[in-house]
Amino acid sequence: GTTIGASGTATTGTAQVMYNTANNGGGAFINAGTLKIKDANVSVSNNTATVSGGGVYVNGGTVTVTSATLSNNTATSQGGGIYSSSGTVTLTSATLSNNTATNSFGGGVYAGSSVYVYSSTFTGNKAENAINGKGGGIYATGASTVVNITRTGTSANSVFKSNKATYGGAVYAAQGSVTLGYATIGGTGSGEANTASQDGGGIYAAGAVTLNTGATVQCNTASQDGGGVYVNNGTFTMNAGTIGGSSSTFANTATRNGGGLYVTGSSASVTVAGTISNNVATNGNGGGLYAESPVTVTGGTISSNHADSGNGGGIYALAGTNTITLQTSAAVGSNTATNGAGIYAKTGNVQVTSSTLSGNTASADGGGVYAEGGTVTMTTATLSGNAATNGNGGGVYATSGTIAFNSSSKDNPTFTGNIADNGAVLYMEGGTCNIYAGTLGGSHDNRNKATTSGGAIYVDAGTVNFATGEISYNTAGTSGGGLYVASNGTLNMTGDVTLNYNHVPAGRHGGGVYLA
Repeated sequence: GTTIGASGTATTGTAQVMYNTANNGGGAFINAGTLKIKDANVSVSNNTATVSGGGVYVNGGTVTVTSATLSNNTATSQGGGIYSSSGTVTLTSATLSNNTATNSFGGGVYAGSSVYVYSSTFTGNKAENAINGKGGGIYATGASTVVNITRTGTSANSVFKSNKATYGGAVYAAQGSVTLGYATIGGTGSGEANTASQDGGGIYAAGAVTLNTGATVQCNTASQDGGGVYVNNGTFTMNAGTIGGSSSTFANTATRNGGGLYVTGSSASVTVAGTISNNVATNGNGGGLYAESPVTVTGGTISSNHADSGNGGGIYALAGTNTITLQTSAAVGSNTATNGAGIYAKTGNVQVTSSTLSGNTASADGGGVYAEGGTVTMTTATLSGNAATNGNGGGVYATSGTIAFNSSSKDNPTFTGNIADNGAVLYMEGGTCNIYAGTLGGSHDNRNKATTSGGAIYVDAGTVNFATGEISYNTAGTSGGGLYVASNGTLNMTGDVTLNYNHVPAGRHGGGVYLA
């Protein structure tokens, strides 16, 4: 191998650094000097470190890799391809492939200092330890560590595919910050997936991770939680970009929970302004997002995600006293699940403001929202075209807790085109619903429809307080074209409430209201 001291400089043009062995830095050891590895003909391969840095060990100084390849290097401990404890590493149009950290972290790169990745490819790298292997592609640690992954100018994106680890198949951010710009975490199909045998198929964030314009996390797989991204007491900021993709081909998949994104930990902080789409929670909950911590979705889109064997196709909120917030034209649409296809609120608070839930389909109850405890507040929000195909509550199904529909206008928003057996807009099994404004209904051609009873609202138990608003153009197959109130339910209508143009078939009862 090569050792470079404090004032040393080495430049490789067409060199092959192969089959070398050392404690640290099987191929090269940089101790505050400068190493430039450049040219497509340069390869650092098949080197072995019995401790760290199978290909290159950086203990200060600068390493620049341009258009070269680091492959098949092995470190028993950390950094199969590159180990950097201090100094700076810059990779431009480089390839890191099939490097291995056998017992620890960073199959491709261990970043204990700043690492910059431009238009480079990480493929087939592994952090193999079955219990604690972290970061198949990159492991980032150190409070001041900065890892930037993007492209050069208009060159190709950086790509991480077919990397493997126990946690964080492609990237594990333990500390510091990892920022993705024009980068793709994942391949173009399941055969190129980054995989985690536990959590975080694409990314595991215990530190800070930011997705900006051009960032895509797709085709990743976790055997447990967080197919695309797993956040554990970290900060995840999605300013733009996509988790998933335009079709099921690009799905991130979790065997348990959080097909796209899984969030846990009392100090976790998550903001989503991008798109989470076409992700799958195979046997669990939260096809798009599973949240045990606060999450804010600002103008983002959560669509076409699936938890068909569980609940919460778009979002599963198990947030305790925390709040899940959708605001500023956020959209949750076309998701599927057993219950709560759009949002399943187990506990905690869900606030939907100036946003839309549309086209979500539950095979049982709660096409748009299933509320099991906590508080769901919808302010100037739209519920449209949601369905509970074999159950109740096309828009909202509530078992307990508090539901509130708020608006400054009697006519806006409108809840239209929702479908269920009972309670096309709202089914109350228990709890309290307060309706302060808005229109439950639409037009002659876009009605809420209950196959059985309660074209708009069905109150089986609990209480609905209707202060102001309108119930119009709703249809029920048997009774209560507008509202159906069972013997254990309570309906209080005060203030300016209008019921008109609701319908049940000839020979049936309660076109506007049916009180059992």
